[in-house]
Amino acid sequence: MLYMFGDSFSIPESHKTEVFGPDGKSVTYLPLEKSWTTLVNEEFFRDSEIVSDAVLGCSNDYIYQQICIRESSFKTGDYVLVQLTSLHREWFFKDKPYLSNTHNLLGNLDQLDSSITKEQQTALQMYMQYLHSDHRLILHYNAILDSINFRTKLYGEHGIRCLILPGFHNVPGVQGNLSEVSGLEFDCEKTALKYYDKTGDMRFNHFSEVNHKILANKVINFFKTGEIVDLTSGFEKGMYAKEDI
Repeated sequence: MLYMFGDSFSIPESHKTEVFGPDGKSVTYLPLEKSWTTLVNEEFFRDSEIVSDAVLGCSNDYIYQQICIRESSFKTGDYVLVQLTSLHREWFFKDKPYLSNTHNLLGNLDQLDSSITKEQQTALQMYMQYLHSDHRLILHYNAILDSINFRTKLYGEHGIRCLILPGFHNVPGVQGNLSEVSGLEFDCEKTALKYYDKTGDMRFNHFSEVNHKILANKVINFFKTGEIVDLTSGFEKGMYAKEDI
């Protein structure tokens, strides 16, 4: 069995028709034959569904909680992929883990009336003004990373193969991060900003199809041979230019 934890970089293909963005609107993705998580799963478990707790926009708190909930089901021969997200995301609303990107929330409050109350909106604004601390978030992220590293070592002792993939911040044992891979599909930052402003992001998991296949192969090679996952090379770059947006 493949167990998957993460954010929008890792949501399974079943989400392609049911995912909603931070403004509550449905997301229409570009056509994709198979996502990287599907390709990894098929390599090892062709007849088995991915057990995925990946949620668009969630925080590392949520990811860690789901690992703790699921780990009693892990068995020898299973594979576990933990894709960490941005340390700046905070899980404020228990039943809405997808509303953890605070900065995006504050920029779209007028579109979130049905998701959070006016009182909650005010509380978020007051929190960001008076209580927010990058120093605390960094410490919190490092504590979660240390705990997950410890757990993955224990899993390994029971024949459960584990990989931690960094979404935004580099981690020991992996070169680069997924955010860099995604961003380098554009020929420059201005093109990326124009694309996001116009479409949000229609790439499923924030990758073009060719890079889904490349990422899947890197993950598969890690599980088969122990080869370090290098997210800094081997991917297609600059496919999107300003004139194409």
